[in-house]
Amino acid sequence: MRRSPKGCVRPGWACKFLAQRRVQRSCPTGRITRVQRVGPRAADGLLAGLFAGFCARGDLKALGLTLPAYLADLGTDDDLVRLTTALHMVHAGRWSPEGEQRVLGAAIGTLSGAATGA
Repeated sequence: MRRSPKGCVRPGWACKFLAQRRVQRSCPTGRITRVQRVGPRAADGLLAGLFAGFCARGDLKALGLTLPAYLADLGTDDDLVRLTTALHMVHAGRWSPEGEQRVLGAAIGTLSGAATGA
């Protein structure tokens, strides 16, 4: 994406697509500067708890796999698959204590249900 001298992203077809699913904030020039998810996902609370646990234990491997997928999530189906895959990798690796493994399983189930439209 090209940026103007003031740092505003010039809207294109991608911004129009995202505008259907997000709330936009505009800069003084009227160009889109930031796109946000409209509301929290059902799994956001579970994920926040998982990230806090990963940080508390210093589990950089789990954070390195999941946090980039979470932060880059714009709400598209591909982003949801990327996040779910990262969580599956951490769950399958059994790097977390049993309590976090259960929370991981619940988050994966919630996100998978959202992906299938259940």
